[in-house]
Amino acid sequence: GSQRLIMMFFVYQVKNGYDTIIWGDGIEFVLHHIFAGAAAWGGLFPGCLHFYALFYFGFSEISTAILCLLANFDPEFGVAGLEKVFPKTKIVLGTLFVTSFIVCRLVMWPFATYHLWRDMVNAIKMDKPHAAVRR
Repeated sequence: GSQRLIMMFFVYQVKNGYDTIIWGDGIEFVLHHIFAGAAAWGGLFPGCLHFYALFYFGFSEISTAILCLLANFDPEFGVAGLEKVFPKTKIVLGTLFVTSFIVCRLVMWPFATYHLWRDMVNAIKMDKPHAAVRR
């Protein structure tokens, strides 16, 4: 499951990186997609941190999915008039985005990252023959 999830995330970053360049969204978005894609590419190494892929490339992206829905309500770049026809839906999606972003990215992210780094350091320090290929 994790390998497939990482591959889908990598392809998503390539597609969004292309769109970002075509639509001229700015260098910060281009760099974001390059670094996110590079993280996914590194995670494609078999068995490399796949446990954490479920969080970083799956669960934490819930806020991104909500943001994609919310973008449709943007008066300039979204569907024209949608925010006038469904104003409450826009408010609900905005609230869900902010809430999910705070929970996934600001609260859970530091804990997941702490455990990720702790596991990586322990794997590097491990003095067993099968760990030699990780160094």
